[in-house]
Order: sequence, then structure tokens, then C-alpha cells
Amino acid sequence: MGVILIFVFGFRSYIKSERGRLRWDRFKLDARYVGSVLRKAETARFAGIMATLLRSGVQILDAINIAQRTLTNRIISDSLVQVHDTVREGGGLAGPLAATRCFPPLAVRMVALGEETGTLEDMMQRVSDQYEKETRRAIDRFLAVLQPLIVLVMGLVVGLVVITMLMAVFSVNEISF
Repeated sequence: MGVILIFVFGFRSYIKSERGRLRWDRFKLDARYVGSVLRKAETARFAGIMATLLRSGVQILDAINIAQRTLTNRIISDSLVQVHDTVREGGGLAGPLAATRCFPPLAVRMVALGEETGTLEDMMQRVSDQYEKETRRAIDRFLAVLQPLIVLVMGLVVGLVVITMLMAVFSVNEISF
């Protein structure tokens, strides 16, 4: 038990460090199923905040900076620094977003379409809505798979308790007087 506590405390300390946080966030993004859900959630958050800020009249460079600070994954958040620099130099938003390879291709194409048609804030809102739905669906699918697993584990635990109690009862009957 003590080893587990030491491991948990050490791991938490490690991911609070700058290097550890970056590695942990990279690991989460590279994880098979979790990574895609995290990308979708971060994309939805980024696009929603950008849409709100752009509709409110905030300049795009300031909106990128604000949106960057709201993201929880440091890999994606740090990639927005490059996006900000490219946009500041006069580039569009979609190209740098694609170059980061952190955002889904569909989201990047929708942003490019919004830039071309002059409706970036509307397209950002659509991206946000779409990826929020996809995130919810992915989580629902995960939970649908997890529920039978939880029932199975609980059944095994209850069965183990019952078997232990029955063995105790039978062993009392075997005591010779």
C-alpha cells in the first residue's frame, strides 16, 4: 500500500513539473482512444471561445492569445503560439492550424472555408458545435462499453465475498470436538 502511495505522489509531482506536464499531455494525445476524444474536446473549446471573442469584436490575435490560455492540453496550447506568430505576419488561420497537426482536418477545412467566405466566427461556432457533439458521442460510447465491465467486476467481487463467507461457514463445521 505504501509503494502505491509513493508512486501516486511521485507521479503527481512529476506531472506538475514543466517537463512532466508536457510528456503527460503528449502521452494523452497519442493514446489510442483517449487522444482523439481529447483533441475533439480541445478543438470544440478553442473554436467556441474563438467564435465568441470574434463575435464580440475582439481582434483575431488577441482572440488566439485568450483561447490559448483556456486550453488544458499544453501541447495544443503551445502550438497556438506558432499560429499566433503566423497570423501576426499576415497569414491566414487555417494554414497554421493545419501545420500544428493538433487539430482535426475537418475543423481546419471549416476554418479555411470561414476565412474564404468572411464568416469565420460563424464557422468557428459550427466547428465548436460539431466537435462538442462528437465528444459527447465518444464519451457515451465509452461509457456504454464500460458499464457491462463494471457490472462484471462487481459481480466478481460479490461472488468472491460469498465464496469467502461460505468457506468460513464450512470450515467451522469441520472443527472436531
